[in-house]
Amino acid sequence: MGAWSIVIGIVLILLSIQVFYSVGKAYKKLKNGELTNPSPFILYGLWTSGVVGLFIAVMGVMTFTFY
Repeated sequence: MGAWSIVIGIVLILLSIQVFYSVGKAYKKLKNGELTNPSPFILYGLWTSGVVGLFIAVMGVMTFTFY
């Protein structure tokens, strides 16, 4: 494991933070009624995005555990 694994791990963790931030921001807009005429499937999309963000975060942490 070299420097690239550290860089990839940091990038994956930063990407997962950005995904969680976007999901939280979209959920707050939905809850406050700021979204006009939202799709009925938006909660499924937010949930799926959260799961993907969690998966990306786990991959980022795993790059450090095998270092």
